[in-house]
Amino acid sequence: GWALSLRYCAKFLLDFTGARKLGGIGFGDFATPLWQTASMTDYFDCVAFGFNAGWKSFLSYSKFHGDIQPKFSDSEFAFSAGIEPQAYAIHISCPTMVLSPTNSQKYDVDRVYDTISLIDDKVFSVANYTVGAREVLDNEAYNNLKLFFDRYLLNKDLLLYDDVPITYDDDE
Repeated sequence: GWALSLRYCAKFLLDFTGARKLGGIGFGDFATPLWQTASMTDYFDCVAFGFNAGWKSFLSYSKFHGDIQPKFSDSEFAFSAGIEPQAYAIHISCPTMVLSPTNSQKYDVDRVYDTISLIDDKVFSVANYTVGAREVLDNEAYNNLKLFFDRYLLNKDLLLYDDVPITYDDDE
């Protein structure tokens, strides 16, 4: 229902208002229809999601220890495969930003990377973490979000993030 309504609204904005570019932003559970709509249409020039990168069905399963394989019923598997954002991420074709606090109790922060890694490598995608927060984003996240939209909606020539080389030495 909501994804269809969003699709209709996006099409209306593009067809009847003279808008040349369209960006989308969704927070929490209300971001799920944006994940769905952005993956099934080419209406959006960029999208941003806060507090929602999917995997809600997996919240009680740690991917690092213990029982990592969920014991889902058929309807739970269908929900995960047909509704949750991670199922749609592979079809996102516009620049994407996910904003997340690191200590949320509503979802696992490590799943943000899991979802972003499903987006095609040719599509710009980035996660912005607010370190130490549970249910809020900091000013840096807001400023990065603004820069993201400036870059992809207003065509400002901005460097959003540099690649950071990461190395690991095992001395043992």
